[in-house]
Amino acid sequence: MRKSLVASAVVRFSDEASTIQLNDFACDMPSERKFKDSGAMIAPCTIARTGIMQYRASECGALFADRDPNSIVKVATLEADLFCKDSIESYRSAPITIDHPDEDVSIDNSKDLQKGNLDGVPLADGNMLAGHIVINDAEALELIDTGVSQLSSGHTCTLVLADKGLEYDAYKTNIKANHIAIVESGRAGSAKIADEAITLSDAEIKLADTEKKLVEAEAKVADSIKDLDVATAKLEAALDKVALSDKALADATAKFDDAAIDKLVTKRLAFVTEVATLSDMDVTGLSIIDAKRAVVAELRDKSMEDKSVAYVECAYDIALEDGDSESPMSNILRKQVQVAVNDTAVTAKSTSEMARERAIKRNQGNK
Repeated sequence: MRKSLVASAVVRFSDEASTIQLNDFACDMPSERKFKDSGAMIAPCTIARTGIMQYRASECGALFADRDPNSIVKVATLEADLFCKDSIESYRSAPITIDHPDEDVSIDNSKDLQKGNLDGVPLADGNMLAGHIVINDAEALELIDTGVSQLSSGHTCTLVLADKGLEYDAYKTNIKANHIAIVESGRAGSAKIADEAITLSDAEIKLADTEKKLVEAEAKVADSIKDLDVATAKLEAALDKVALSDKALADATAKFDDAAIDKLVTKRLAFVTEVATLSDMDVTGLSIIDAKRAVVAELRDKSMEDKSVAYVECAYDIALEDGDSESPMSNILRKQVQVAVNDTAVTAKSTSEMARERAIKRNQGNK
């Protein structure tokens, strides 16, 4: 909503905007430029646009005199004002200048300031005021050839305070164009009064660079998050493996607790006692199957290396059945084994020595 024109002031603007520029080779539109036999150039152009532009408070007249002179005032150019009949008519055949002159272009100074003109009346094109520019000055043509091809509208307007809550502080009405300047550096997305000491464009360039770096940083963060997700997945997999390993270790530890060790010792001593009933062979360090293989080989005086485990087990069992496994000596040995298991004290004799002694005693008792 617009406010009453009571809160208004007439100010003079010279807007430089990067979107208001001469179409040239940098825009990939070389075919749009045409040259007359006289050397004058004719090219399409945009000379003004709608939207919000930034100005210094000191450049906006008495309407913002109570503000910090260097504070930013957001001024809107609305379609109804830029594209109204009077505004468009004011741009008819507007003179072209190099930069904004210190004074308005008039018939008194046009010979010195004017480098060409807008061809006829411009038209609304989207949010742009567009038309064709005619340049018939050698200096201006050389300047454009170096890449200085942006245009800035020099105009006066009535500045009106906007309602609170809007995106802008004021808006323009009664827009009257005086000239269109060829400028070296327009402003990205905004315009400004023709005061070369003001460097709002530098701030906006830095802002654009910052936004670009922010986008790049966000992309890097996204990549980092992906890498972190992958690393987290690998870590979780590794933790699962560790958990499995811990469980396996716990199971293995459980197998070798005191009760399990006692059971193994009992089983080993029982086996050594059993072997002693057949042979005085020292089976220390041998597994049960290897010990049985060795005992059977001794009893049969024949190598058992090529025999299967099942064969050795069978031959060993037969040897036990043929022997007097229930002799008094065997019973004594079994009792000794039970005593050895129940007694937790460490004996000075090895198992093989005990088995050898029992074998000797058994042989002596058979004599």
